[in-house]
Amino acid sequence: AVMSGGDIAPLGADGVTKLHEIFDWANRASEGLILFIDEAEAFVGSRNNRGLSENVRNAISAILFHTGTQQTNFMLILATNRPGDLDSAVVDRIDEAVEFGLPGQLERRRLVNLYYDKYITKQSARASFLNPLVSCCGLFGCGVRARSRIQVEGITDVLLQSAADSMDGLSAREISKLILGLQARVYGSKDCRLNPSVLQSHLTAAVNHQRRKRELVEKGD
Repeated sequence: AVMSGGDIAPLGADGVTKLHEIFDWANRASEGLILFIDEAEAFVGSRNNRGLSENVRNAISAILFHTGTQQTNFMLILATNRPGDLDSAVVDRIDEAVEFGLPGQLERRRLVNLYYDKYITKQSARASFLNPLVSCCGLFGCGVRARSRIQVEGITDVLLQSAADSMDGLSAREISKLILGLQARVYGSKDCRLNPSVLQSHLTAAVNHQRRKRELVEKGD
């Protein structure tokens, strides 16, 4: 079962009741159950935060009530990018803490290859396949516009590896967005052409943007 930490606050006073129902259901699971809470800091953040509503505080107390002893019917997994924001009593309930760090060089190279294949290579091949069909469809006035095929020139495996190496410090999601942004940039150009110059220009701008954004977040913290 998957839920987000942000699902609790909108429930107001009903949040506690719903949590009790969820844990009662989990305890009745005959074959065991994993309850995954994403963005956990939005739900089980520190109660020292004066901005925390009374309803959320009560919800935290409810989850502490259900996790005070060892459980055999369910496993609770909390995911967060801000572990320091979690309530200390919740942290005390955690048996194992696993950190998923930023991708290293090898992982970045694999991610770049994965997303380049998904957003550039396969999209280009799909456009080549669909364009003749769309052209025929146009004869009958179906109103479907063909998507131009990306013209790839000079993009080698070595160049993609070099691009991945320059993405040090970026997360997997940021790398995915960077390659998707490259696709959008190429589709938005006049000739729909991707070459080393276009790749490098987009890469430099995107990496600098991500690092500036991270600096702003760190200053805010």
